[in-house]
Amino acid sequence: MHGCVLHQSIVADGCILNGADIRRSIVGVRSRIGNGTTIKNSIIMGADNYETMEEIAANVQRGSPGIGIGSNCTIMNAILDKNVRIGDNVSIINAHNLQERDEETYNIRDGIIVVPKGAIIASGTVI
Repeated sequence: MHGCVLHQSIVADGCILNGADIRRSIVGVRSRIGNGTTIKNSIIMGADNYETMEEIAANVQRGSPGIGIGSNCTIMNAILDKNVRIGDNVSIINAHNLQERDEETYNIRDGIIVVPKGAIIASGTVI
């Protein structure tokens, strides 16, 4: 953890957190959370494995986010399953206040956003 704010939260082993603001949340094992990201009332399951430097470089070349949560994201009232890839500047906040919805990369149940295992959310997305 570097430059983070944690309030009423649990952070598991092996996480890499840079400048994140985490409140009333659980952050699972091997989670990576980028600078300027805010997480509230959420469960982040983490990752099965760390990505190697070669895998991270390959992700950058293909324009795919790495495993974890990018920089300057906002995540509220959500459950993110293992190995999700969230790009930079993503808002997972239920912007339209939906109670139920099914999409390829997420589901909403009772107003809670659920991102399934291995889903990829592109940079700049608003849910």
